[in-house]
Amino acid sequence: MSFHTFDQNGKPLVLFFTVRSELSNFFPCIFHDPNSGLRFNCNEQLNVMAVVMACDSPRDQKEIGKRVVGFRQQKWDTVSRDVMKKGLLLKFGSNKRLKDILVGTNEAILAEPSPFDRRWGIGLDAADPKARDTREWKGENRLGAVLMEVRSMLREVRHQ
Repeated sequence: MSFHTFDQNGKPLVLFFTVRSELSNFFPCIFHDPNSGLRFNCNEQLNVMAVVMACDSPRDQKEIGKRVVGFRQQKWDTVSRDVMKKGLLLKFGSNKRLKDILVGTNEAILAEPSPFDRRWGIGLDAADPKARDTREWKGENRLGAVLMEVRSMLREVRHQ
């Protein structure tokens, strides 16, 4: 479930958060990576796998299963955007209903109102009035930015 509203300039804004929103990484959606042959049950699963794969030490890889040890944010930051984009292309590109939902957001700003995530979300709760003012966001909204890029890519493919 996503919340459609407007930002401070009257531009359409779609806020999405939790497993109930098709735009969320936690939304259940089976998709396959044709390159690896792996099957994923949501985009978050693909991203967590990539965190483990970005870790070089077998010992640290084992520890990640228990808790995040040996995680190197700087190394992950160099690849995380591409991993997210790949996962979102697989998720939305392989499911017509989800693709239609994403493309149907038209030119709206897409934002994840996660009060817990200032990197991938906006750092604010959807109920906070500041969530509707992009100048007030506490986070980078990386997920929203990548979703908007994927939306443009899928729209172009649709028109070819």
